Amino acid sequence: LLAGRPGLGRADAIRLIANMHQMALFTPKITPSYGQKQIDQELKNTEASLRFNCVSRNCRPSQYMEERFQAIQAAISNSEHVVFLLEDYKILRPGFLQSINCLISSGEVPGLFTPQMPQLLLQKRGMDVKEDTCQSFSVHKCARNSGAKFQLVLYPLKAGVSKLTEAREQVAVMQKKAAKKSKLLAEKQADADEALKDISKSMTGAEDQRSSMQQLRAATEEENAKIAEKKKHIEEQLKDVEPLLKEARSAVGSIKSESLSEIRSLRAPPEAIRDILQAVLLFMGILDTSWEAMRNCVFLRFLSKTSVKDEIINFDAHRITREVHKKVSALVKSKEASFDPKNAKRASLAAAPLAAWVTANLQYSEILEKISPLEQEKNQLVSNLSKAEKQIDKLSKGLLTVDEKVAALKERFEGLMKEATQIKIDLEKEQNTIKVAGTLVDRLAGEYSRWQVQMESLSQEMDNVDKCSIITAAFVTYLGGSSEKTRTEVLRSLQQNSSMHEFSPVTFCAMETEQLNWKNHGLPADSLSVENTVVMFNSTQTPLVIDPTGRVAVFLHSLIEKSELLRAAQNDLFTQIEFGIRFGKTIIVDDVTEVDASLVPIFRKELSSQGPRQVGTVTIPQHR
Repeated sequence: LLAGRPGLGRADAIRLIANMHQMALFTPKITPSYGQKQIDQELKNTEASLRFNCVSRNCRPSQYMEERFQAIQAAISNSEHVVFLLEDYKILRPGFLQSINCLISSGEVPGLFTPQMPQLLLQKRGMDVKEDTCQSFSVHKCARNSGAKFQLVLYPLKAGVSKLTEAREQVAVMQKKAAKKSKLLAEKQADADEALKDISKSMTGAEDQRSSMQQLRAATEEENAKIAEKKKHIEEQLKDVEPLLKEARSAVGSIKSESLSEIRSLRAPPEAIRDILQAVLLFMGILDTSWEAMRNCVFLRFLSKTSVKDEIINFDAHRITREVHKKVSALVKSKEASFDPKNAKRASLAAAPLAAWVTANLQYSEILEKISPLEQEKNQLVSNLSKAEKQIDKLSKGLLTVDEKVAALKERFEGLMKEATQIKIDLEKEQNTIKVAGTLVDRLAGEYSRWQVQMESLSQEMDNVDKCSIITAAFVTYLGGSSEKTRTEVLRSLQQNSSMHEFSPVTFCAMETEQLNWKNHGLPADSLSVENTVVMFNSTQTPLVIDPTGRVAVFLHSLIEKSELLRAAQNDLFTQIEFGIRFGKTIIVDDVTEVDASLVPIFRKELSSQGPRQVGTVTIPQHR
C-alpha cells in the first residue's frame, strides 16, 4: 500500500517492480457503466487468483475491469504472480471500499462466493486445494513453486543414479551369464579332449590291428609258400604212381555190369578172383574176408550195389591204414600169381582191372606212408593258413568298425570344437563388454556416491525449503558486502536458529556442476570467490565487484555468452553501452573508479515507453 502526494512516481515504481519480477500487471479500465456488479465480478476473479499485490494512491482502493478476466485466468492456470494497480480515481461508488478492504485484510470477501464455487473454480483449473483459505493456499503454491526448482535438479540426479544402478545390475547379470558360459566352455573343451583321446586311442588300436593284419598276411604268404613247396614235393613223390592209379581207376570204370554179375553168380570162383576180391574188400574196410562170409553176405551186398564201381573209382588211398596195408601187402606177396594181369584176365574180365587197382593203391599207400610227415605238415600249414585267414577277416571287419568309430568320434569332436569355438567367441565378446562396462561403472563410482549425497541433500532441502530460502535470501541480500568473518558468524547464527547446521547457501543456489563450470572459465577455487559469485548471480541489482586482481572481469567475459568487456576510461564507453542494450549484450565495465550519473537509470533498470493512449476500453493514437 503506497501513500503519498501525486506525482511521486508510485505507479511507475510498481510497474518497474512487476517487470523486474516478471509478473503480469493489470489495472482496471473504467467505463461509464461500471458499477457494483462489475466490481463484485472483478473481486471474484481477484480472489480466485490466490496471489495479489494491492497498490493505491492516497489509501483509496479501486475496482477491476471485467474484460481482463481471461488474462487473469491464464495467469492462474500457469501459476504466475499477478500485480493489480488500483488508483483512487477509479473508485466510483462508496460501496466499493468495503469489499476492497475485506480483500486486503483477510484475502477474501464474505458472501462473494457460495461454499461450492471456490472448489469448483479451482477444480476447473486442475488444482486440488484442501486448505481452508485462499491465503493458506497461496503459501502452499509458493512452496510448491520453490520445490519445482529442486525437482529440476533432482530429476537428472535420480535418472543418473537409476542408470548407474541399472548398469551395475546389468553388469552383474552379464557376469553371471559369462560364468555359466565359462563353465559350459570348460565342459565342452573337456568333452572335446575326451573325444580326442578316444580318437587317438582308437587310431592307435587300429594301427595295432593293421600291423597285426600285415604280420598275419606276411605269415600267410610264407605259409602259402611252404604249402606250395610241400605240395610240390608230395606231387613229385606221387607222380610215378598217380598215372598207374588213374589208369586202374579208368579200367575199373570200364568193367561191365555183366562181368560183375558173372563173378557174383559163381559158386566156387577161381583162386585169383577170390584173392583179388579179398584185397578189394580189405581196402574197403571189410576185414572178414573168408569166402563163406564173402559168399553169404558181404560180398553179395558189396557187388550188388549199383555204385560199386564209383566207390572203387573214388576210393581215397588215405583211408588205407597201416594194418590194412600190411594185410593187403602180405596177400599180394603170397598170392603174387593171382594179381598177375594175365592170370587175372584169364580168370575174369572184371578181375584184371580190380587187380591193377589193388596193386596201384598198394603202391600209392606205400608212398603216402612215406610222405605222411609231409602231408601232416602240409595239413598243419593249411590249418594255420585257414586260421590266419579267419583272423585276417576278423581284423578287417574290426578295422572297418574302428574306422566307423573314429569317423563318428571325429564328427563329434568337430561338433564339440565348433560349439566350444562359438561359446569362446561369445564369451570373449561378453567379457569385453563386461570389462568396458565394469571400467565405466568403476570410474563413475565416485560420481554415483556424489550424486547420492546430492540427492539426499536436495531431498532434505526440499523438506525444509522455507528455511533454506530464508537463509539464502538473507545471505544474498545482506552478506554480499560483508567480510568473510562476518559472513561465517552470521551464517552460523542463522543455521543454529533454524536448526539447519549443515545447510550451505552456496550449494543451495549452485550445484557442483555449475561451480565446476565457473572454475573451468577462470573463477578462483577459494570458497570466498564462489560465495561472491553466488551472490552476484542471484541478486536482482546490478553488482559492483571490488577485485584488485582483475580476474573476475575475465571470468565473467569467458562465462557469459554475448558479453563485452569495456574499460571505464575508454572514450566510446557510452556508445558501446548503447550498442549492448540495443543488441542484447551483457556489458562488463572494468576499472570503475566512479559511476557516471547518466548510467544510474540503466543500473536501476528503468524503462520508458512510447505508443498510443488508452481511454477506457479503446486504444487511441496520440496526436502530436
